[in-house]
Amino acid sequence: MADPSSDSVSLSPQRDGVVDDSGSVDPVSPPSDGDERRLTARWRAILLLAFGLLCAVALAGLYLGAVRTRPGQRVDEAAIVGRGGGQLIQLTSTRALDTISLSSLAVAAAVLLVFAVTRRRPRLALGVAVMIAGANVTTQVLKTELLSRPDLLDRPGAATVPSFPSGHATVAVSLALALVLVVPARLRVMAGLIGMGYAVAVGAATLTAGWHRPSDVIAAYLVATVWVTAVLAGLLAWRGIGTSPMPEIFGRTLSSWRLLVLGVALVAAAGLVTGTVVVVLDGRDLDAGQLGPSYVGAVAAIAGVAIVILSVLLWILRGARIDPPRDQTDERVVPFPEAWGLPESDAR
Repeated sequence: MADPSSDSVSLSPQRDGVVDDSGSVDPVSPPSDGDERRLTARWRAILLLAFGLLCAVALAGLYLGAVRTRPGQRVDEAAIVGRGGGQLIQLTSTRALDTISLSSLAVAAAVLLVFAVTRRRPRLALGVAVMIAGANVTTQVLKTELLSRPDLLDRPGAATVPSFPSGHATVAVSLALALVLVVPARLRVMAGLIGMGYAVAVGAATLTAGWHRPSDVIAAYLVATVWVTAVLAGLLAWRGIGTSPMPEIFGRTLSSWRLLVLGVALVAAAGLVTGTVVVVLDGRDLDAGQLGPSYVGAVAAIAGVAIVILSVLLWILRGARIDPPRDQTDERVVPFPEAWGLPESDAR
């Protein structure tokens, strides 16, 4: 019989529970910190790739539904017609759109890259550069080369110039998501709310100014999300993660699930309005005053999709540092391949 006073201990992780101070086993306690980190890195990368694939499928479905069908085009047109023409609203929209240009994109991207490098995260800076460039180039290729817009409304005034996805919205949301990645983990929620708030403002401004349809803006968000999930999954595989306290806003932890519920509610409300518009517009023409709810619903859809994207990314990145410096041992860095549960010998 083994001596209970023996100093020998098992090096195997405790799977069935964790022994507390009283000596009893808590069966519902989480696995050890090392085991949890190994699972986290692997499953976060898988979740990111799955979410990116879902966004790519949604992008294709949005194009087929909103651009290639008559009801979809009528819904988009109804939102533009119902936007109204108040001087203050138009002025605000113009000012928001004036912040988007090639020079502003270059300057903002450079600031984000320098910030990541100063935080000793050069690989993160490289990933952010790839994400911003990839998202914006993809949008331009899709819009100008691949995705045409047929005239299904049989109206002389119906615009058939390709506009899917929106270039302005892609610039705004790619910078917003880049900001979420480069800031310290404790500021991630605040940065996400500010950045995505700006992206929503720009997206709504393109609709208010009559430059883009709601589907164009949502498509831009999806394009950027596909790129950010791919880049993040690659970084996790390359560098692993470091642990981090939960991000807070005004001293309180903001649940990503609450954000998700809010985003889904906005999208659902917008879907209800969209369904109503499809029924009402069956063979009828309505003026801007009657189509005002359609514009409001479109803005709600834009905001809802942005909130859903942000909430999912915040949930996946919860408690993780991206591309942590190797020598910051207090961050308990878990490098690849250990982050994937592989011994060092398997990687050689």
